[in-house]
This record gives sequence, structure tokens and C-alpha cells, in this order.
Amino acid sequence: MSDRTRELECVIADLKQQVRDAEKERDALRAENERIDEAMESLLIRCDDSDSAMYGTLSTSFVRDTVRIARGAMEESK
Repeated sequence: MSDRTRELECVIADLKQQVRDAEKERDALRAENERIDEAMESLLIRCDDSDSAMYGTLSTSFVRDTVRIARGAMEESK
């Protein structure tokens, strides 16, 4: 095997590792996006509950509780 062939094999191996690393990062970002989506869904549900109760505005305690629920959902999914 020539030096050039060995060099190219090393380059290919490095590129394959970079692809594996990028795929892991992509998967982690997808999982994070899913957690954020679940948190946003929780916010939407709470807003619908507020609308159903005929509130015209959201109280700070309602918003605070909603954020806590959403943050809790994100923590649980970690």
C-alpha cells in the first residue's frame, strides 16, 4: 500500500468520524426541538384553557404557572 493510499484512507476515516459526530449533534438538536415543541404545546393548551374560562387577559400568576409547567416538561424530557 502506497503512502498516498494510506493518507487517503486516513482522510476518509476522519471524514467518516466527522459525519458520525455531525449526526449525533443533529440527533441531539432534533430531540431538543421536540422538547421545545412539547413545551409550546403545553403553553397552547393553557392558553386555550384561559380562553375557555372567558378571561380577557392573562394574569401574571397564570403566565408564571404556564412557564413553570413548560419548563418542567422540558426538564422531564432531558
